[in-house]
Amino acid sequence: MSTPYILGIDTSGRQARIAVGDSAGIMAVRTEINAEKGHAAGLITAVDNLLAGAGIARNEVECVAVGTGPGSFTGLRIGVTAAKMIAYGLSCRLVPVETGRALLEGCHGYGWGGGCREAGRGECFFSLYRRDGDEWRAVVPARTISWQEAVRQLSEHTHPGRVAVVCDQPTLPSGNMIDGGGDVFDLAAVDVAGNLLKLAGRYRQQWIVSKVVKASVTPLYVRRPAAEEKAFAGLPLVRLRRAGGADVKSMYEIERHARGCRWSERELAREVELPFADYLVAEKTTGEICGFAGQWLVAGEAQVTAVVVAAGCRRRGIGKMLIGELIARARVKGCSVMRLEVREGNYPAVSLYRSLGFTEVGLRSWYYDDPPEHALLMDLSLDGGVDGEK
Repeated sequence: MSTPYILGIDTSGRQARIAVGDSAGIMAVRTEINAEKGHAAGLITAVDNLLAGAGIARNEVECVAVGTGPGSFTGLRIGVTAAKMIAYGLSCRLVPVETGRALLEGCHGYGWGGGCREAGRGECFFSLYRRDGDEWRAVVPARTISWQEAVRQLSEHTHPGRVAVVCDQPTLPSGNMIDGGGDVFDLAAVDVAGNLLKLAGRYRQQWIVSKVVKASVTPLYVRRPAAEEKAFAGLPLVRLRRAGGADVKSMYEIERHARGCRWSERELAREVELPFADYLVAEKTTGEICGFAGQWLVAGEAQVTAVVVAAGCRRRGIGKMLIGELIARARVKGCSVMRLEVREGNYPAVSLYRSLGFTEVGLRSWYYDDPPEHALLMDLSLDGGVDGEK
C-alpha cells in the first residue's frame, strides 16, 4: 500500500510556502513562491510541480493542510481558495490550521507564544497563545495592532512566564523589552509549511471531508482588503462596538426619530439578543450613541436588518462606517454574500451601497409603509473587497 501524503499550503505571509510529507509530518520536498509577484496564478502549478518532483502521484495525497492566518487579506483568500480547489481536484480532505500555531510548533519549553508578522503602516498581524500540554491554545483573538501594542500585550499576558515570539523582524521595533523574559525567533528560520503537515497529522481525527469545506474553512481576516481601507479612510472619530442591553433605549430613540416605530423598545431588546443577530452601535467620545446597525448571520449569508444614524449626525460618514464594519464581521464569520433592502427613493443610501460594491438584484413591491414605497434588493459578494479587489 502506498504512503498517504499530506500537502501543506500557507499564503499568509510575503512568501507562499508549500510542502509535502507523510502523515507523520516528515518533509519530502518544500518550495517557496514570491507572493509579491502574484502567487495566485502559479500556486496550483507549483503544487503539481512539487508533487512531480517528489515522485508522488495525485492519488497518494490524503489531505491538504492550509494555513488560515492571520495574514494579508489577498494572500489568505488565494491560499484557502486554491486549497479548496486542490482538495476537490484530488478528491481528498482539507484540514484548516491556524498559521499562528504553525509558527510556534517548534517552540518547546515555553509557557506562552506569540506570532508577530509585518502588516505595514507600523502594524503587525498578532496572535497570542498559551501552552496547554502538547497544544498551543489561543488566549486573545488574532488581530492587527501596532508593534508597540504587541509588545505591551506580550508583557501583560505572559508575565511572569517566559514567552517565545516568532517574528519576521530581526528584533521587535520597540527594543524587545518583554517583561518576564522572552526569546524572539526569526520567522525565516521557521518551517511553516512543514509545521502545517505535523499539525494536520496530529488532527487526523478532525479532518473535514472536502465536500463540505466551503462552509467549514474560513480564513482569519483581521484587516479589511486594501480597497475597503481606502474607501473607509478619513471617517469620523467614533467608536464602533457590539450593542448590549444597556444600549437599547438609545437605539430605540434613534430609530423612532429616524424612521418611525418599526420596533417597540421590547422588540428591539429581543432582536439584539437573538443568537444569530450581530448589532453594533456608533458611540461618540462623549459616550453618546449616534447610530446603530445590525445583521443576521445565517447559513453563510448576512442579511442587513438596520442601518440607522441619529438625525443630527448624518452625512458625516457614520453610516458608511457601520455598514463597513458589518461587512468585515460577516466576512470573518465565513459569509459569502450580504443582502439588504433599501427604499427605492432613498438615493443617498442607494448611492452609498453602490459605492461599496452592492448590486441591485430585484424589487419588492410596496414593501415599506408610511409612506408606501418599493424596496430595492441589493447583494454584495464577500469574496472580494469594495468593487472587487485587484
